[in-house]
Amino acid sequence: MTISYVGSAAAEATSVTLPAHQAGDLIVFFAWNGGSSTVPTVPSGWSILFYGTRSSGANRAYSLGFKQAASSAETSGTWTNAALVGVAVYRHSTNVITIGGQEINQDNNSTSFAFPSISAVTALNRVFNKLRGANTWIVGVGGINANNLAFETPPSGMTNRLNLAGASANEISIHDTDADVASYAGANVTLAATGIGIASCFEIYDTGIPKSSGGGFRPVNIRGGADQ
Repeated sequence: MTISYVGSAAAEATSVTLPAHQAGDLIVFFAWNGGSSTVPTVPSGWSILFYGTRSSGANRAYSLGFKQAASSAETSGTWTNAALVGVAVYRHSTNVITIGGQEINQDNNSTSFAFPSISAVTALNRVFNKLRGANTWIVGVGGINANNLAFETPPSGMTNRLNLAGASANEISIHDTDADVASYAGANVTLAATGIGIASCFEIYDTGIPKSSGGGFRPVNIRGGADQ
């Protein structure tokens, strides 16, 4: 068995109704603030994968959180200061899945918007004294300060799962490899004009822990950054 994509949702708001999900699913949440360097807050119940700010060229800030669903009725909570929010749900039929290593490109300020490379093979993480396998799905998320630059185009090797353009500014996208890969080489998306934003690629993988065991996963891979 392998990982599968379940669904996604987005809103020009600080919260959103989560797509259909069930206990044990991995829920990934991206909050984007393209007009300020104030980081969107992460509600209780969500773990932080990364967050950051940038003030060079244009103010922007972002947070990415995730959780293992405990039920089929999880809620987003309020990501205060977000302009756009997006969420994607992933599932393994029998085992718990979680997030591993990540790479962030905070310096996208061009018509060529770069999603960074990531080597799943060298980013091994311990989960209950087990080393995960080398093959994982790679997910790419990005935010940009404009809303009309064809940002929905996925980078090479990925499938677009979500895109939302704001009414007057800002756009977010979520993509993934739609299959197990040993690594991701990174790729550029050609925009209609210069866009200022960030992109991150991270891995999601099967922990080998059966859902039926009741084994939870407490993430420790937390990263934040400021590029000012």
